[in-house]
Amino acid sequence: MGTILKIGEDYFIEFTARGLKYRRNGGKDKVSAARLLKEIEAKIQKGEMSIIASDVEVVTFFKDFLVRIKSEEDPRTFARYRSVIKHFQEFIRTAHSCDCKLSEITPSVIEGYRVVLLENAGDAKPEDLNLTLYLLRDIFDSAINFGHINDNPTHHTRLIAMPDQKIPQTLSDTDVQRLVNGLSGATLNIVNLILRTGMDAYELSRLKWTNIDLGDNCFKIESMPDSLRRGRQMPMDHEVLMIIRQLQSQRSVHQDYVFMDKSGQKFKESEISDHCIKAAAKIGINRSSVQHVFRNTFARTVLKKGVSLIGLHKLLGLKDIARVMKYAGFVMKK
Repeated sequence: MGTILKIGEDYFIEFTARGLKYRRNGGKDKVSAARLLKEIEAKIQKGEMSIIASDVEVVTFFKDFLVRIKSEEDPRTFARYRSVIKHFQEFIRTAHSCDCKLSEITPSVIEGYRVVLLENAGDAKPEDLNLTLYLLRDIFDSAINFGHINDNPTHHTRLIAMPDQKIPQTLSDTDVQRLVNGLSGATLNIVNLILRTGMDAYELSRLKWTNIDLGDNCFKIESMPDSLRRGRQMPMDHEVLMIIRQLQSQRSVHQDYVFMDKSGQKFKESEISDHCIKAAAKIGINRSSVQHVFRNTFARTVLKKGVSLIGLHKLLGLKDIARVMKYAGFVMKK
């Protein structure tokens, strides 16, 4: 029996056939996804296996992928995907065939590409080379999601060691518990939301009740031109949902923003920051780095739960995906 899961705004169906697990994009409507799953299961029962993996040429898939990613990502991130695809296609054209199928990109092909990356690294840092491999991994994950292949060949290739990378400062689980145990009121809510969502003072000071969807249990963060981050949809865990419901029960009739003072004015970004600084002082965190430490802690937590670096990039709303590589050390240590 297959399953349906929601990733971002789309519903995906997962099912097993020929001893392998497959995932297909079922669109934005859960009912339609359930219908697709039922159709596929019926075809599997009849032995109609050709519908499972619709193999396509690499060039065709890459072209379709770039069309989709261009509509979803910031131009800087799109440019990085496009650059990786162009470089990988040049490798394929030289080492294999320009009209090969996705299924022909095996782990040994990816390993050969990794060797080429290292041989031609020049002044490139290990994290730059790993970014290429991470983006390629995401591209092939997308091919799985759309039913073109059933295994990601990049998962069988080792990442490149990054011995000199500085690990971002975070709070230990003990520090987090000690911190929140000593807080209350608005300060507790602000700190908890940063630790559990990765939002910062800028975003929290602009968070409106219209940005909160309690039906789908998510935040719908608006894109702001003067911010380094883009708009995104962010799921709420149980703890965050409880905080939001508590704040909602205290909300006055004309309260547009989530964080407002007693006089009816929304908290300024500096006021949100002051709450963070005051909280961090209790456990000896330098005031200049407090928000970074809280956001870094969020990043480490979600990566520890199995979220990929690409997924973290989306949760943090980073406009340039390269900025997520500062957290690669958390993954390499696992």
